[in-house]
Amino acid sequence: MKFHLANLTAVTAFALVLSGCAGLGETGYFSGADKSSDGAADAMHKDGHGDMAEGMGDDMGDGMDMPFSTPADLAMAAEIWSAMQVDSFVGPDAIITNPYQGNQPHGQLLEIITSHAEIAGHDGVLIAKKNYVGEEITAEDVSNDPDAYLDSVTIMFQRPAGYDTENNDWFWVKYAPDGSVMTNPMGMSLAGRVAKGMDTGCIACHVAAPGGDFVFSHDRLVEAIAQK
Repeated sequence: MKFHLANLTAVTAFALVLSGCAGLGETGYFSGADKSSDGAADAMHKDGHGDMAEGMGDDMGDGMDMPFSTPADLAMAAEIWSAMQVDSFVGPDAIITNPYQGNQPHGQLLEIITSHAEIAGHDGVLIAKKNYVGEEITAEDVSNDPDAYLDSVTIMFQRPAGYDTENNDWFWVKYAPDGSVMTNPMGMSLAGRVAKGMDTGCIACHVAAPGGDFVFSHDRLVEAIAQK
């Protein structure tokens, strides 16, 4: 699993989430509490996607496949995290870019890296976003001691054509700083086609991105996605 670092781009001057995403929940920036995962219902995290699982039981009761939080989703999330560790996208020696001002439901400060990764035999676009929180934190604070302020890492990885055609085949994960997959208030792991079909959540927010590529920070992927 190898990242093509020659294509790495650090986005430093554009808030990823538009104001329309602020309604994804009532909790605002991540509090840093209850950062747990592994799908455990007793370690739930209210993370700005608080409504995403409401009604999920009814929606899944007609034989439809679960769009996220499956064992296969968690296995893929683990492979992605391992790949990011190998190439220092996360971990104690992680690449540091220039943190910039964030917005709800993500961190007060953000770092974004856009690259390609070969994972599970597929080479796809990988967008990794680090969400930092803290009282009156500055970009200098984060650059000097990122681990002290890192709340979560959220990623988009573009899987092979047909994975989720109507949503550009993006695979979504929200990790705690230790690489465990975080959960929503219903105890569902935030990995896979997160909140597909819901009114709030990753897909519902990013579908509004200009260019139809589900990416707010740039439009470099628009043409490539159109040719898939």
